[in-house]
Amino acid sequence: MSCVGMLLRLSQATLGKLKEEKGNESVCLFATIDGKKLVLATLYTTNLPQQHLGMVFDRDFELSHDYESEPESEETIPHTVASDEVKPKDDNSLSTSIPQSFCNMDVERTILSEEHYALLSSMLLYPASPSFLLHAQRKNKAKKESRNTVRKEVWEAIIPYVKASEDRAAVSLVCKSWFQIDKDTREHVTVKSAYVAKPERLFRRFPNLRSLKIKGMSPEMKHNFWVGSRDKITPWFTEIVKQPKIEAVDVRRMIVSDGDLELLVTSNLRKALEVLKLQECEGFSTHGLLNVTRQCRGLRTLSLERSNIIDHSGEWLHELALNTSTLENLNFYKTGLGQAMPKDLELISRNCASLVSVKITNGHLNNLNVFFEAATALQEFGAACCRDITIEEFEEVFSEFVESIDELINLDVQFPHSLSHLSLISFGSARLSILLLIGSRFKKLDLQDALLDTKNHCDLLAECPNLEILKTTEVIGDEGLEVVASICKKMKKLRIYKHKEDQAVEGVITEQGLIALSNGCTELEYLTIYMSSITNEALKCVGRNMKKLWDFRLMLFVVNPQQKLRQRVLDMGVRSLLKGCPDLTRLSLLFYTYWLTGNGIKSICKYGKKVKVMQLGNIVRSDEMLKFFENDSRSRLCNPIGLQKLETLDLWNCCFSGTALTEAVRKLNSLRFLWIQGEVFGNMLPHFVVETFERNKRYRTSTHHLANRSLDGL
Repeated sequence: MSCVGMLLRLSQATLGKLKEEKGNESVCLFATIDGKKLVLATLYTTNLPQQHLGMVFDRDFELSHDYESEPESEETIPHTVASDEVKPKDDNSLSTSIPQSFCNMDVERTILSEEHYALLSSMLLYPASPSFLLHAQRKNKAKKESRNTVRKEVWEAIIPYVKASEDRAAVSLVCKSWFQIDKDTREHVTVKSAYVAKPERLFRRFPNLRSLKIKGMSPEMKHNFWVGSRDKITPWFTEIVKQPKIEAVDVRRMIVSDGDLELLVTSNLRKALEVLKLQECEGFSTHGLLNVTRQCRGLRTLSLERSNIIDHSGEWLHELALNTSTLENLNFYKTGLGQAMPKDLELISRNCASLVSVKITNGHLNNLNVFFEAATALQEFGAACCRDITIEEFEEVFSEFVESIDELINLDVQFPHSLSHLSLISFGSARLSILLLIGSRFKKLDLQDALLDTKNHCDLLAECPNLEILKTTEVIGDEGLEVVASICKKMKKLRIYKHKEDQAVEGVITEQGLIALSNGCTELEYLTIYMSSITNEALKCVGRNMKKLWDFRLMLFVVNPQQKLRQRVLDMGVRSLLKGCPDLTRLSLLFYTYWLTGNGIKSICKYGKKVKVMQLGNIVRSDEMLKFFENDSRSRLCNPIGLQKLETLDLWNCCFSGTALTEAVRKLNSLRFLWIQGEVFGNMLPHFVVETFERNKRYRTSTHHLANRSLDGL
């Protein structure tokens, strides 16, 4: 057989019939090349009778094995690659020839790398052409790549465990396969602006959603502007009822009608719906809630907090008590609904063993003892209580409901031992003693509407060493913050709002209170605070001590409008704050005078690389300061230190031209939402939908502008 231009490849080894003649014994295979005898492999007659391999020979070689057909004998099989044809010398030999010009392989290295392979028995001849060698290289490369490539099924099992929306967005951009996996496995989506996203487009992108959160107008817009029919949830509910897998619906600051609720609960969705939240919404009544509580019997969460609900009757709560046994969270706090019937709450607590949170709008605590006894798993409770009243007010208003004023004021209530979160409205100082006895249980307190003065705050907080979340007003004062700093070492979230206009101011917060807080509460992660004065040193203390802070909101207000305050430039303080808090993702600086210069804005852009939401009030004074907001890497004029992750930007009472603002926004390629007070855009923004709102009587400025990045802006 002619072998000119050929290489000899041995692909398989087997023992054949030998395994039937002997037991599980070993047989060694040898190859002799250029006088060197090499061990190629060892096979076993029972456990390892054959193996696959690929060896290429380009010169004479001789095969042998140690099978003992005769005592002390060793069979030899010579193979010659020297003649023009393949001629067997005997039954166990084969010879081939190949020109020396084709000897282009390192045979000894190849054989050594395969010396653990098995006995050779079949031989194939392949042409040693360049195309063959290229094909072999590609085939070997493909095998190596296949070993390093993760199958799609593996990613389909891994990617669903990625929950963060940012990580999911990054996953969908890797390749088409991951994009499809994200589409098929995404279960939750938050729509930050219901006016920008289209419901039909959303469900085409994510057809298997189980949970959906829809946010309408911002709190500022909701309280100060009438936006109109676009705030209705109807288009969203029309698409939601077509999705059979939806289990949770969370709506914020939208107009919801009774018809919308009826549409939701009369569809097939009523059997799967487990979570329904309508928070800070308006337009619906207790008739709509009645349909919900009758039809949706698998509810685990029903939250209506801060919604403006038209109250016709309390029958909806009674139906809820009769029809559900899975309820875990019930919340109609600050809704203006009538007083909850204690018997309905008692029935809910008996039927729902997993009830952990109840927040009602009105209720006298003395009438809820039976409810507290039955709700053994209750961890959070909130209610509006009767405030401290005079005898004259009692005789005029409350005398027909209770027998004596002592019954109305004095509390004889036993909270569950599991209770750790408490929210109270109109809870006067006369009832404070009952909280002092159980202060060590509390991990969360909402005292924003509790009508407590500075001394009451100090007394109560001194008994709460395990407090982690506190919500109150600046009535707490510097004295209260000093108590928090010394006692509440586990504090993680602190919200201090401005007092109501009809509430007397007994305490104010200055840099003294903030310094004490930063020195004592080093575990703080969230801080919202209204202050009457601030210094660079206070901000430096925050940056130096609160390393875990990711949300910082500072609002300065004037206690006495006639008081002349010395202007301080806070550039150094803001710089230290951002350098010391590298994880800061939300920053709000609302001042009543210009206390930042261009250096301060530059520091924000340089060190706030993780900031996603930023609010600035009375700060930006010139067009020159806007250049620091640029982060477009495609622009040659771009400042390299610009904000890289900024998504939401609110600018209040800032002095700059519309043209400069338009140019800055064009270069903020990560920006999604822009809220401007008092200026007009100079040019049309690409990829943005810009809306203008007329001035409300509560504002001095003429107009407000909202810009949302959307596909509709293309």
